Amino acid sequence: MNELVKTELFSLLSESSQENTNEEMQSTYGCFLEQVNKASQSENKYSKIFRILNITRVELRREYFGEQ
Repeated sequence: MNELVKTELFSLLSESSQENTNEEMQSTYGCFLEQVNKASQSENKYSKIFRILNITRVELRREYFGEQ
């Protein structure tokens, strides 16, 4: 399973709360980017990295933009 979709960023995006501050979102996004970087470095097969990032992109669009 894609560990990137289990990050705090996805939790914040899935909440319908307007209570999240800009600073909180920026910090969470920064941590997410660090995790993306770690995932990319831990894999040596480009096809697997591509698959992980593509699944993450699809999930981000679904959570943030409500797209199917």
